[in-house]
Amino acid sequence: MPPELLARRRAAAPPSAPYQPIAGWSLAPAAPMGPPQPMAGNLGPATAAVPQAGQPQTGQPQAYSPSTQAYSPSTQANGIQTQPTGPTNGFATPPPGATAPTGPAPTQGPPAPGAPGRSAGTGGGAPRRSPLLLAVAGIVVVALMAVVGYVVTHQKQNDDAAAPKATPSASAAAAAPVKVKDVKISSYDPTAPVGSGFTEKGANWATNTYNVANPPFAGLKKGVGLVLDLGSARAVTLVTFDAVTGPQTVQLRSADQIPSGDDNGKEAGETVSASGKTKLEASAKAGKHQYWMIWVTDPGPTRKAVIGSISVSA
Repeated sequence: MPPELLARRRAAAPPSAPYQPIAGWSLAPAAPMGPPQPMAGNLGPATAAVPQAGQPQTGQPQAYSPSTQAYSPSTQANGIQTQPTGPTNGFATPPPGATAPTGPAPTQGPPAPGAPGRSAGTGGGAPRRSPLLLAVAGIVVVALMAVVGYVVTHQKQNDDAAAPKATPSASAAAAAPVKVKDVKISSYDPTAPVGSGFTEKGANWATNTYNVANPPFAGLKKGVGLVLDLGSARAVTLVTFDAVTGPQTVQLRSADQIPSGDDNGKEAGETVSASGKTKLEASAKAGKHQYWMIWVTDPGPTRKAVIGSISVSA
């Protein structure tokens, strides 16, 4: 409180009664109070001009003069920096009753040249992509697509090459034999010239009729045959004929020279029981021969063998 105002209040106050001590008490009278003194550190030049309550304001209001405090971080003993005490916005707090300055707000300066991620005139937008970088990326994508296409095509070619090719089987080849033309047929009898063997009768070949059926051919011979002359050595796959009588016991044989006497060639297939349409298949090891023979070892219960419609396939 200003000293002048304090003096006025004291002059207007009524006089106080004289000090009367209380019985049993011994107190000295209070010393008169002097003018108030300002507290150290609380009032300074900035607050001296601030008017007190009830005092008329004089003069113009004091203009606000901001002062910026420099930031100086302090490091504690544990190595952690702490923010300095004081205003956080860098400006001093205006005193009570002061008027803030008017005018345009301060503007921030332009960013430092060469700042990353920004370019002049962009206003801080997204960074521009370099045309050269886009071209390189496009070339890389095209190259990768070409490599993938080459790998896929090359793998498909390898798979096609490794796939087994279908080959005709042996049974399929044998299913379409080639018929041999101009085959010459003759009779073979191991007892010739006494025995006659087969005799050609029209489209068929027939033996004599023997008196007994067992033993075959009445025990006079071990068999009779029809010799098939192909004109040259050839591999035969099949011989077919029609057994008019039967069942007959027959076998396919082969020779390199026309059979005569006891030489009736060698086996070229299995022995079968023939009755009606009959097939004699040559073995795979039979080889190539000019002479092939239908060898009959038993004419059957009719005691007579009749054969027709002979065909050779190679």
